[in-house]
Amino acid sequence: MNQRFLAYSLRHQKTIKAILMDEEGQIRNLNIQVTQLLENGFNYTQRKKKQELFASYERLLSCGYARGDKGEIDLYGEKNE
Repeated sequence: MNQRFLAYSLRHQKTIKAILMDEEGQIRNLNIQVTQLLENGFNYTQRKKKQELFASYERLLSCGYARGDKGEIDLYGEKNE
């Protein structure tokens, strides 16, 4: 299910809410936009910081739509009505 939200963010250039575990083991709740999907993880930018960061799929605990986004556009670019 997480892959679906990552692909949604990448394809539609939308921000998603992600819960990641950082290197110190702390859980972080972030608004991110995915810039690239890779075999072992993904690159993303945070909303306020434009620096591109990397996270492995193992560090991604959960993700979903960002506040205010209802996902009206599905993964195939068609509007849901």
